[in-house]
Amino acid sequence: MKVKEIIKLNNERREKLFEENLKDYEDMMTYIRLASSKSEQQTEEILLELLDHALIAQEEGKTIREVFGDDLKAYSQDVIEEIPEETKKKQFKFTIRLMLLFLATGSLSCGIINSGLYYILGFGESALTFHLGSSIAIIVINTHIVFGIIYFMIEWLKGSVFGKKVPRLNFSNCGLL
Repeated sequence: MKVKEIIKLNNERREKLFEENLKDYEDMMTYIRLASSKSEQQTEEILLELLDHALIAQEEGKTIREVFGDDLKAYSQDVIEEIPEETKKKQFKFTIRLMLLFLATGSLSCGIINSGLYYILGFGESALTFHLGSSIAIIVINTHIVFGIIYFMIEWLKGSVFGKKVPRLNFSNCGLL
């Protein structure tokens, strides 16, 4: 079965969970899916298997916590450690695709904004000149900033799973403020 089919099946079966079990399963699912370097196929197969166990337990009158333990985060971490890493080739392709998508979106947005400013409001120029060196430097810096933001968002999401409060980010210790 392909990944998209597994995800669709997971979504359909997940609707059968009771509210308490659904919350716990979705916390586990979110935490496990955020392990970005793991095989997507294996991750989804394991999530479907966990869901099947949860549904069987629910039919027997048990909760997810009774089956997997009270520390679902630790259990999820153990599951993550068992999932094989995604191949370097797939990781590289995914990273390149994200970078190209970022560059395309940024270029399109910049073009629309600059055209709107020039033709509607009369600001700026109709044609822009880009210098290779500074353009490459800007692309590299912006790409690092975006990937840094994505990394912090993923870490924040992982920290917010399982109903624990997430500490606010404090930049005063790192010299940014």
